[in-house]
Amino acid sequence: MNSKERKRYINKVKRFAKSKTGLAKIKQICPQLAEVIINSPELLNIHQYKNDPRTSGNYINSIYDKTFYTGQSGNVFLREAEHIYNFLTDASYYGGIYKKGTKACFKIFAVGVEDINMRLFIEEKVIKKFEPVLQYTSEEADEYGKDKPLLENHSREEVPVDTCVHVHLRIERFKKIEEEFFNNN
Repeated sequence: MNSKERKRYINKVKRFAKSKTGLAKIKQICPQLAEVIINSPELLNIHQYKNDPRTSGNYINSIYDKTFYTGQSGNVFLREAEHIYNFLTDASYYGGIYKKGTKACFKIFAVGVEDINMRLFIEEKVIKKFEPVLQYTSEEADEYGKDKPLLENHSREEVPVDTCVHVHLRIERFKKIEEEFFNNN
């Protein structure tokens, strides 16, 4: 996506987040974000890569009580709005997991973390602790080494810990979470 397309896309995300329908869905999935959109909508206009003490921080997302993604941003509110928009509207991005009634929780757990190195440190700790399905593969798993895109002449161990697994694995992993949830409830 070039910078012009990215800008159009981000504006679409913001319109969605501020719309009556979008805000209603955000209230269900991420009440913290809904509160920001209602009380301080201007915070969505701060760039994601700017380290602003009002918006910089970390977040964690789950479905059916299983962590699937964690991240950091210079603007966690805009970044979570983007994740929620994709979750609700782009079936390929999250393996088509969203259906009416899907139990999802997007949570902003740290705001005011301006230092990107600290945000990355927090993100890595959360990945190791919660093993998000889009980012974590055990070294003992058969798919390890084939799970994430590798740069030419680099080993799997050199892939950043926050890199997501290939799309086909996302779909498989989301289906497994859904099956486990419904089999246990």
